[in-house]
Amino acid sequence: MNLRLLVCALFAAFAAQVSAHPGHPPTEHGMAHLLASPYHLVTLAVVGLVLIAIAKMVKHRIASGFLAVAGIVAMSAAAFRWIVPS
Repeated sequence: MNLRLLVCALFAAFAAQVSAHPGHPPTEHGMAHLLASPYHLVTLAVVGLVLIAIAKMVKHRIASGFLAVAGIVAMSAAAFRWIVPS
């Protein structure tokens, strides 16, 4: 599958989920809530996947590396909190 099409599909599929769930703004309960809620963890993992996919499309080496690292950190944080609950 074309990588650009895959990234567009990820954005379209999860655009409504960026807020994770309705009811409060992302900064209302702090970082502990963002890393404890399963809704937020799925969103964080998807954002990480999209960042990694975008990094593969970016031609500039430094920008690509930064995006890839940011994606890996986001996915790692989501995976760590999913495996090691508080």
